[in-house]
Amino acid sequence: MSKLISKSDFMEKLNFYLSFYFNDDESKNIVNDYEEWFENETLHGKTDREICAALDEPKRIVKKLFAESNHKLYQAFFHNSVIEVLLLTAMHLFAGLYLLKICDTSSLNYFPFLIGINFIYFFIGFLRIPKACRPKSYDHKSNLTLLGLFLLIVFIEFYVLPKISYPDSGMICVSAIRILLSALFAMNLYLTVKKFRKEKLFGFLTLFHISGMITVLLFLINQLHMLYSDPSDFKYLALGSVAIYTEVFILSTILYKTKTAKE
Repeated sequence: MSKLISKSDFMEKLNFYLSFYFNDDESKNIVNDYEEWFENETLHGKTDREICAALDEPKRIVKKLFAESNHKLYQAFFHNSVIEVLLLTAMHLFAGLYLLKICDTSSLNYFPFLIGINFIYFFIGFLRIPKACRPKSYDHKSNLTLLGLFLLIVFIEFYVLPKISYPDSGMICVSAIRILLSALFAMNLYLTVKKFRKEKLFGFLTLFHISGMITVLLFLINQLHMLYSDPSDFKYLALGSVAIYTEVFILSTILYKTKTAKE
């Protein structure tokens, strides 16, 4: 018996657990079946609370359906876009961290690597995001927040960092940036599971903007490791950050225009 008291809560939980056991088409069919079930029961005068009370917990429902389907769990990795984007998001971060280590030890220019990482992330997403349904809604707050955070970082790069001169200031700044990186990565994982499934096109665009912010921060860490001796060099750091995020905006626009043109 389900402890959930509303249709929206039930469907959200059902979507969540389905995303780890079934591919997109199968999950959609199961969700549609339960949507019809709620509609039919509502026509018979039942409330959401009563309908949910008569149903099992979403987690148990999904496990039972999976057991009856004779599927193998690994099959979901090849057909489920939520899992694919989770893996892609993790690979984006770890690829950036790995290249950061290589560039710091080899004195290589990190900038072109970051541009390449963003492009590869976009290109794989472009190929793997299924044909988008017509967008229903778009949460502007996330991207506006990220844009504000990016502008704050550029302001810090241009005006604040050149004035910092106390001992171990670079290490302290890098530690703070790593905390912010962890928060952004956690935000990416949360949005993948909670938002991406409902609105794949705009969900991926938001994830891409967060990943762009992550690459900006990785670039900042790389430059702090190099410990600029001339404060004017931080102006070039700000320009590099602007170039990285401009790439994100351009690729996001291409993705949006291309996907919506096919509808």
